[in-house]
Parts: sequence; structure tokens; C-alpha cells
Amino acid sequence: MFYFHNKNISSADFCFNSKIIRSSYRMDFEMNQPINPLFNSTTVRSEQINLLMEKLKKLHEKTKQKLPKTILRKPCDHLHVECWDGIFMCSRCHQPVTDLDRIQHENEMANLLGEKDLSVPEDSVIRGVTISFLVAFCQTFNLYVVTTGEVLRNYVVPFTSASRCRFVELEAMQESDVVGESKTFISHCLNAPFGALVAALCDGGADLTRRVWIDIFAVRQWPSSKHDLNFEKVIKQCPSFMLVYSPLEKSDMSYEDIRNRRIPAAAMDQLPFFRIWCLYELNYAAIEGKSIAIKGGSCELEEGPEGKLVIYFKADDGTMLGNVYLAIDVSDAKATLASDKAMIVERILSYEEGVSGFNNRVREFSLGQRKPVHTLNCSALYAETPLRWPLFESSQRNSSTLQRRLDCEPC
Repeated sequence: MFYFHNKNISSADFCFNSKIIRSSYRMDFEMNQPINPLFNSTTVRSEQINLLMEKLKKLHEKTKQKLPKTILRKPCDHLHVECWDGIFMCSRCHQPVTDLDRIQHENEMANLLGEKDLSVPEDSVIRGVTISFLVAFCQTFNLYVVTTGEVLRNYVVPFTSASRCRFVELEAMQESDVVGESKTFISHCLNAPFGALVAALCDGGADLTRRVWIDIFAVRQWPSSKHDLNFEKVIKQCPSFMLVYSPLEKSDMSYEDIRNRRIPAAAMDQLPFFRIWCLYELNYAAIEGKSIAIKGGSCELEEGPEGKLVIYFKADDGTMLGNVYLAIDVSDAKATLASDKAMIVERILSYEEGVSGFNNRVREFSLGQRKPVHTLNCSALYAETPLRWPLFESSQRNSSTLQRRLDCEPC
């Protein structure tokens, strides 16, 4: 399901690449079928993207031997630590580092990184990556079903371990043309599938050269004395904002659960509507008058002709979003750090409308006034022209449904 809203754009118009793309409220196609083949396992990529992937594969071979076989290994090596409220915590076993020599080393490294970093918060917006990079990265390392958090732990962190730089600052990334000014801020959950995130960005005829801001690539994932998180400034600089969610199975969260305020743990971890940072980002984008898009769905894999893996985006039919609507409450939302939640709640309380006004705003934007948007012709990320990827039709039904969508003109 895809919704958007911008109070400053009449008739639900949406700005994209200096064009105005008008929304359609018609829904005469099957949203619950994986009808959009996005790309396949042998999709032709640019020479520069192929060269970048070869460099990253070599880096992966070099670093993967350092990864622990399991997080249950005793004792944990604490290969990667994060600084949470002044305490160094292992990102894998989630236990505090107690070795005094290691703590001293981490403090020295954090201070060194802070001193060397001459950037300012406004610079973060230039750390966007192209959608074509995300597709190639997902394909190269087979990241369709793993969570974004696993991508962070098993790829981003090891790749940057030598210099503790941001992922976009890797030499291989800087030598390519994939890094640059972000056009869309992407809000998402680390515990949701990475493949669904990439598929959501590709769906609808995406301009693959468009750069999007995603925290795991743009933000330093190592402790530093210089604060690297300033979502407000990035959102303010990006023309548009997209919130991506991956729906749970109906059996995992029913309307009865929502009505009785029984929010499953999986929902609290995987859905942005129950994560306080995602709600805060959505609210800030609304206040800034940004073009806001909310897109939900999953990454579906099928075997196509000649054994080629075909990737689809299966859009959420909106049922789950309708169910969670009344359950959105920033007071109950989760945060990894208690201090983050306390800080955000304090900011919200400083608003004239308070918590209730905040909740009403994010609920309004989450539902998008229940108006579905034509996913091929209306999006913050998608060109007006149809998808250029090779299409492999798994059934006549999928083919005819796709044709109906292509024939559906914007109102």
C-alpha cells in the first residue's frame, strides 16, 4: 500500500525530478498480488556498479573471517561495540564491555575519530546512495530475506572496521558515482527485511539514479566523540520523505489484538508505527511540509525462465495499516535507548499540541486519509515511464493485471 500527503501541494500532486506527478485514487487492480517484476538475478548493471560490487566482494572475503560464527559463542569477542549513554555495549551479545583496557582503547578511538571528522551536520545529506547501488548490493550478497540489522552487523560494520569510517566513505564507494546528495529521506526499521526495503524503493518504475538517505550507509556505525545523528537537518534538506514498512502476517497481529492493546513483540520491533524514532521523523517531515510517502509491502522471490531469480514487490493491501491506526501512540512506542525516548518525549511535550496532537498528526499521515495512490504514476521516487527492468511473467493473471495498471491513467 502506498500513501502520500503534502499540505502545500494541491490535488495531491507530487514533485519528482522537476515534474509534477498527479495521484490517482482509482484502485481497479489487484494490490495483493506480486505483479511487478522488479529485476532478476542477471539484470544488466552498469560497468561502474559491477566494478564497485567486485571491490565490495573482495572486502567481504577479507573481513568475513573475523565475524563470529554465532553470537552465542562464549566468551563473545565484542568485535563491534556501540556507545549507549556513555557505556560501551557489544552490538551482538548486547552486554556491556567490562575490560578496562578495551574501554580505554574505545575512548581513545572515539576521540580520534571526533577530532579527524571536520564535517558538520548539514553534510549528512550528501551521503545518499543510488537505488541502483541498493539493488546491486542486495543481489551481490543475497540479502533479500535478511533483516536490515543483519546487513548492518554482517556487512556495513565489518567493511568499515579498519578505518571506522561511514560506509559511504569507503574508498570503493568514493571512487564510484553512487554517493551524492540525497533526494529522499528513508525511514525504516532495522528488524524488517532488507529485501522489502529495496523492493519498495524499486517498485513503480523507479529512477535508479536517484539517491536516497539510509542511515546504515550514511551514519558512522562506530563510537565517536562527535555526534553523527541529526535526522532533523537531513529531513529538512531532502525534498521528500518516505516511510517503508513490511507488514506482518495476519496471524501475527489481528484486529482483536489491536483493539485490546495487545501489541505483539514482533510488531513493536518490525513496524515503524511502534518505533519512536520513525514516528518522530514522520512528524518532523510533516511539520516541515515535506512530500510524505508511506509504502508497505514485501519482497517476493520466484524462479523465472532459465532458472533466473525474479524479484517482485508485493504491496500491502492496507488491512494491517488500518488495524494499527488507532494503536499509534508515541507514549507506548519503543526505542533502543531509554534516553532517546525520554529526549523525544521531552521535545514533544514542548509542542503546543502536546502528545495528543503529535499522535493525531502521525495517525493522519499514516493512514493517508485512506486514499490509495497509483504506484506507477505517483511517487516520491518513481518516474512516469513504465519499469525498464526485463519482465518475466509468472502467470497470465500477473501479465493482465500489470497491463491494467499501465493502462490506468492518473486523474
